Order: sequence, then structure tokens, then C-alpha cells
Amino acid sequence: MSHNPHAVHALSSAQEFHLPGYDVLSIKGRDAVAFAQAQFMNDVAALPAGQWQWSGWLTPKGRVIALFALLKFDAETLWLVLP
Repeated sequence: MSHNPHAVHALSSAQEFHLPGYDVLSIKGRDAVAFAQAQFMNDVAALPAGQWQWSGWLTPKGRVIALFALLKFDAETLWLVLP
């Protein structure tokens, strides 16, 4: 069983799905990865398109604000799956 599904890039942002108890936050645009790289605890730029990783949102002092699954669709689209 793989923790990185191969078909994650095939999902369209127009498709809807429901995860009880979770919300999805989308970050899009040419600066999305650079923004995430500056805010999150993992190396977002090194994450290949179509893959995901556990990550966290940090304050400027390095304190964790939120933990989430980060999905990278392409160079301009990120999804955060938050409880």
C-alpha cells in the first residue's frame, strides 16, 4: 500500500468530494510554492508534482499553527487537507 497515490494529479479542482471533519484549502498561482516554502516546515519546492507529504504551518518564531497533508498538483497548485 502506497501513501503517495499515483492518480492524485488526475483529480480536477472542479470535482467535489467530502471528508467528514476535514477542510481543503487551495493555494494557487505562480508564487504558491514560494509562499508555502516560506511558511511551512517542509521543503515544498522539492516535493514532486502529484505527491503529498505531512507538513505544518509555522509562526515566524517557528511555532506550529496547524498540521496538515500537503498535496502538490503542479508548480502553481497546492492543496492543504486540514482537520
